[in-house]
Parts: sequence; structure tokens; C-alpha cells
Amino acid sequence: MNKLCNCSAACKWLGAFLRNSSGGAVIVSHDQDLLQDACDQIVEVRGRQLHHYAGDYNLFLEQRELRGQQAASAALTQGKKIAELEGFVARFGAKASKASQAQSRAKQLEKIKSNMVAAPAASAGDGPGDARKVHYLFTLCS
Repeated sequence: MNKLCNCSAACKWLGAFLRNSSGGAVIVSHDQDLLQDACDQIVEVRGRQLHHYAGDYNLFLEQRELRGQQAASAALTQGKKIAELEGFVARFGAKASKASQAQSRAKQLEKIKSNMVAAPAASAGDGPGDARKVHYLFTLCS
């Protein structure tokens, strides 16, 4: 019997054991079958944030893709609004008749820039992933 077959059987056994156990576990794995079999909740670390997903691994992939699309869409919309406001401020900032409107738009612009939505970072499967390191300290529970 080859080692790959033993590993696959062990992962299947572990997935079934974890799925049927009453406790919880933290699993760090690249084995998608194990994650599909064993997980009903997934927490992803991305962009220095934790993202919680309820459901199995396939549902996690769908929800993560949807979240990424929504964030990219929001970032695109914000970028268009920023360009529009910057254009208005540049055109009418020096005109006396539009100076107060230009100042108001400049304030709006600063507010939008301070609350910008970031486009999602690449996942490990699609690119380099997050370049920043995340450090966590896990404490033992008694």
C-alpha cells in the first residue's frame, strides 16, 4: 500500500471523527477534502482581519468569492466618486461663486478617503496572498 493511499484514508477517518465529535478543533490544512468533511464553521485570516463563515468548505469558498466581489465593487464605486469629487474641486476651487461648494466637496472627499473600502487581498491559491504577517497567541483553556 502506498503512502498517498494511507494519508488519504487517514484524512477521511479524521474528517469523519471530527464531524461526529461533540467538541471543537482548530484545523490548519491544505487538504480540501478534510476541510469539507470536518468543518461546519471556518475562520479565515486575511488582510489582518478575521472573517467568519458558517457552513462547510464549499460554502466558504462561495461566500468568500461573493465577499470579494462585493468589496471590489464597493472599491470601484468609491474610486469613481473620489475622481468625480476631485474633478469638481479642481475645476471650481478657485471660482468665488463655487468656492463654498468646492470646500464642501473637498470635505466629502476627505471623509470618503478616510473610510475607503479596500479591495480584497489575493488568496494563497490565486496569488501571493497577504504580504503582512499576523501574530496570534493561543492560550490554553482549562
